[in-house]
Amino acid sequence: MVTYNDTAYLFAYAKANREPAIGARLAPTITADGDLVPEPADGSNFIHARAIQAARYVSTIEFGNDPNLLPQTLVADHKEHTLFISNDFELVVTDARVAIIANRPEKNGTRLVGQIRFPWIAAVGFHPKQSFLIGSEIVIQAIEEFDVEDFPVNHRGVFRHILNFVFDKRFHPGALAQQIVQRAAKYVASTQNVPESAQLQSLQRAHLLPDPPKGAYSIYEAAVFCPVPQGRYFPGDSDEGTCWSE
Repeated sequence: MVTYNDTAYLFAYAKANREPAIGARLAPTITADGDLVPEPADGSNFIHARAIQAARYVSTIEFGNDPNLLPQTLVADHKEHTLFISNDFELVVTDARVAIIANRPEKNGTRLVGQIRFPWIAAVGFHPKQSFLIGSEIVIQAIEEFDVEDFPVNHRGVFRHILNFVFDKRFHPGALAQQIVQRAAKYVASTQNVPESAQLQSLQRAHLLPDPPKGAYSIYEAAVFCPVPQGRYFPGDSDEGTCWSE
C-alpha cells in the first residue's frame, strides 16, 4: 500500500556550497551564510520574505486507472499528514522557483532547505491575519504522481503536497502570492513549450485578489502544472516524459 512516506522529500539538510543529497532539482544549494546559490534561470530580481514558521503536509489520493478523476480529487477535502513544522525561514522568490532556507544553522553547520520550482505549482492561496489563532499565511500546492505495482493491487494516484508559510501578523501576504503566481506563469509560458492560453496570459498579469472570508484562502489556480519532479530546469534537460495537467 502506498503511503505518504513514499513521496519524494522536498526538503533536505544542506551543507554550504554542496548539492543536497536529494539533488539540485529538489532542493537548493546555499552558501556558508545561508544565501541561495543562484541558477541561470533565477535571474537577478529576488524577493525575500521571512516566514516565522514553515510546514509541509501531504495527502495520498488514489484514483485507480481513470486519469479523469484527477481534477475532481484535487479540490476534494482530503486529510493531510504533517511531515514537519519548523520555525524561522527565509523565502527567496526568483524568476524560476521559490527557495526556502532556514535562517538558523544546525549544530553540525547544515541548514534545512527546500524549494518549489514554478512548473510544479498547482495553486497558491493566501490570507492575512484573521484572528488570534489564524495568522498571516501563504499556501502552495504541488502534485506528485505515483504508479506502484504491489501485488495483488496496483496503486495509482497522486501525492498532494501542501507547503504552508506563516508570517508576522503585520505582514499582508497577498502581494507576495501575486508575485509568485505572475513569475510562475511567465516562466511556464516562456520556457516550458506550453501552448498559450487565455488563463496563462491572465496569470502573467494576475491582479491582487481580495482578502477571503474568515477561515478561507484567496486562491490562484495555475493554468497548467507538471508533477514533481518533472520539467526542464537545467541545460540538456528534455521535455520527454513531462506530463502537463490543467
